[in-house]
Amino acid sequence: SKTEQRILLENYWQASLTNSILRLLTQAPTEKRVQYFEDHQNLLFPSKYEEEVQKASEIEKMDPSYVLSLIRQESGFNPLARSPTDALGLMQLMPT
Repeated sequence: SKTEQRILLENYWQASLTNSILRLLTQAPTEKRVQYFEDHQNLLFPSKYEEEVQKASEIEKMDPSYVLSLIRQESGFNPLARSPTDALGLMQLMPT
């Protein structure tokens, strides 16, 4: 039900399980997904790393929204993410 889905999404949010949120929402019909993101924009760009992103964006002279978009795409805000090619962390950077 809509209420159960909202509760599940809120629990995922509290647990910082951004990938689970995105995975669950991709199963929803497009109009519901769009409406949910419009109502809860914080799900697109969690503020957990806001301070770090802001500092890095200023140093590198990049738009913070671009950095957040890259992090969301590459790791889903999972700081422990590791790709099959050994790219690591939020932005999936290579160790070398």
